[in-house]
Amino acid sequence: MPGDRAARGGHERAAEGPREELETEMPDSTYVVVKDDLEKALRRFRRKVEKFGIRKAIRQHEYYEKPSERRRRRRRENERKRRKAERKNAR
Repeated sequence: MPGDRAARGGHERAAEGPREELETEMPDSTYVVVKDDLEKALRRFRRKVEKFGIRKAIRQHEYYEKPSERRRRRRRENERKRRKAERKNAR
């Protein structure tokens, strides 16, 4: 069958595993500006956006990241976390 990629030796997306999706679901929020205090409302909004990691997720998805680069980046991040934990436990 011409459309069957598996028969031709191609890869199916399902074989790669689940596709990485944005896991940052910020609940719907309404920000009320009390007594014309827009700055305070903006601070609350920015804090919530930072808490849910939305800016980080947007930065990561700004450009395409090859799967090999993603694995390399995650490996480096995990190594950095492991070393930090070792330093913390050594004290």
